[in-house]
Amino acid sequence: MPVSFTPHNKVELVACFYDIDRSLKVAVTPAAAEVLRPYSVRTVKDVLDLPAWPYNRLRIVVERRQSSIDVTIEPL
Repeated sequence: MPVSFTPHNKVELVACFYDIDRSLKVAVTPAAAEVLRPYSVRTVKDVLDLPAWPYNRLRIVVERRQSSIDVTIEPL
């Protein structure tokens, strides 16, 4: 079952990725990519390295399965 997070500050953003490999690929919906412009993200590390996160505009959806973790960034 997916869990979604809407971080309101950097601490909450980092907490979304607790125990997730920083090299894990991240899926970004086209609408979320527009919000993130001029930056692009492909991995969890890219998200954490952003100079600013558009708080209250995007959410992070984490779905843990038996053998994998899927992370998607989408608009609210």
